[in-house]
Amino acid sequence: MNKIMVVDNDTMMLEFMTELLVNNGYQVKTATDGLSALETLETYIPDIMFVDLVMPNISGEKLCRSIRRNPRFNGIYIIILSAIAAELAIDFTEFGANACIAKGSFDKISEQVIDLLDSLNIKAEDDKTKKIIGIENVRTRKINKELLSFRKHSEAILNNLSEGILELNQNNKVIYANHFACLITGISEEELLGLYFTELFEDSHKRRVKEKLDLIDKGPQKISEDLPVVLKNKMVSLSILHVKEEDLRSVIIILNDVTERNKAEQALAEQKEFSEKMIENSAVPTFVINSKHEVIIWNKACEELTGIKAAEMIGTNNHWKGFYVHKRPHVADIVVDRTPGSMPDYYGNYKKSAFAEEGLQAEGWFADLGGKKRYIFFDAAPIYSSKCELVGAIETLHDITDRKLFERELKMTTDKLRKNLIGTMQTISLTIETRDPYTAGHQKEVSKLARSIAQEIGLSADTIDNIRMAGAIHDIGKMAVPAEILSKPGKLTDIEMSLIKTHSQSGYNILKDAELPYPIAEITLQHHERMDGSGYPKGLKGDQILLEARIISVADVVEAISSHRPYRPSLGINIALEEIEKNKGLFYDVQVADACLRLFREKGYKMGGGS
Repeated sequence: MNKIMVVDNDTMMLEFMTELLVNNGYQVKTATDGLSALETLETYIPDIMFVDLVMPNISGEKLCRSIRRNPRFNGIYIIILSAIAAELAIDFTEFGANACIAKGSFDKISEQVIDLLDSLNIKAEDDKTKKIIGIENVRTRKINKELLSFRKHSEAILNNLSEGILELNQNNKVIYANHFACLITGISEEELLGLYFTELFEDSHKRRVKEKLDLIDKGPQKISEDLPVVLKNKMVSLSILHVKEEDLRSVIIILNDVTERNKAEQALAEQKEFSEKMIENSAVPTFVINSKHEVIIWNKACEELTGIKAAEMIGTNNHWKGFYVHKRPHVADIVVDRTPGSMPDYYGNYKKSAFAEEGLQAEGWFADLGGKKRYIFFDAAPIYSSKCELVGAIETLHDITDRKLFERELKMTTDKLRKNLIGTMQTISLTIETRDPYTAGHQKEVSKLARSIAQEIGLSADTIDNIRMAGAIHDIGKMAVPAEILSKPGKLTDIEMSLIKTHSQSGYNILKDAELPYPIAEITLQHHERMDGSGYPKGLKGDQILLEARIISVADVVEAISSHRPYRPSLGINIALEEIEKNKGLFYDVQVADACLRLFREKGYKMGGGS
């Protein structure tokens, strides 16, 4: 056992150990940290290694674990050379070391090192030396305990994050990996340590990752989820951050597995195609324009109504020709331009849509529409992107000629239109809730209960309808919360809970610029506020909170307690009502709470079906 490697970031200790061992006839190589040691092991396999515990890049403990996972290094006898191991009574055998010498005076270390080496040369070691040699000469220092405790605390936090965290050295080799990074890569931390980061990726993506790493001195770099890279058959996004500390340079990589998200986006694209086909084959004459007023859908029923083929319309802004002699805006154009004030200039009979926010309705006679005199009812509604940007409008047309003769038919058509638009709202609600399967239907039930409470209080029809719509989308901000947190079955960490609590503000941010005629954005923002100021996000009190938000707050709590959640089964409606009764006047508006309790206890209201 003549070949030795000493690993320690203390140059004085390296010089001392090298001189001691060489003078006693041993061949010695040194390394200043765990990563350097792994690189040296590629060409030099010692019989014995002396390893310090606390080192930059890869620590002594992680170095030992990495060595023990590699069959090539089975014969290496590892000796921990550390005072901290003695001070904290660390079980060095747990991570694969064979013996431990406590750092003391150089005289003591010399004596203990040579004695241990002599014993190894005389007789092969059968059992691990579990006693720390020289422990009687070590005095416990509080600072070391605190530093080790802080390190363990930090690693515990990092290992519970929902993103993969990697740290690279200046040569882009991995020197740290948290638990989620190991899950994403499918590689243990011990195997990741010392690997070049770019080698983790498919060949076609390595160059792109390297280019981002080369630009890190110019600032943080990112590979977004919109154009991810492939790692072990997974699509991942990257955030790359530069860390400088004195002469040290490292890079932090934040990995996000966006495989499922991209699959969901693909499914959404397929759903979009399916929806377009449904519109195309709908019996209701319908056309769709984009934000440039260009026709992108002109369905078959619209062809039959106007006598103009889709081929003549798609890609043009000539949809006016289907209805008028001279060029002029249609209802959909006014919706896209957001100029409802111009409706009187073009329509004698018009109003806001009864079914869609920012939608408009109009009706009137057309002397020659598809060769016939017709009375047409138009309904146009805006279309928004996932980023809440106005991207176009959809307009449906209904022939309601001889209204009095066909009043019954008109009612059926209007009912169908209402169902279609309500279905659209339900689709928006379901789109939000598909990210959180355990609360599917939550917004719908909150909307129904909130509407019933508003009716019980005696609010106006318009206010009741707006409360219903606000309830249907009050959790829209959960789109900004990672799906893994929404569906997590166990208890949420403080960090995860803080992310959940951002959904009120996120929902407000989504809705605030939509120019809604009713304060739905503010209701969404305030639905977790409490009467005593203990709610979030602003800690509002009493009348500072909108009445509508107070109503949705109570409905939200009742539905949540009485429904199943990932972390618990349903607690039942009685527990929910006890919560409202116990905390009315404290958390909940007294008038709203009393109305809710009357609905269930006196009027037979039931969750899942209304009264």
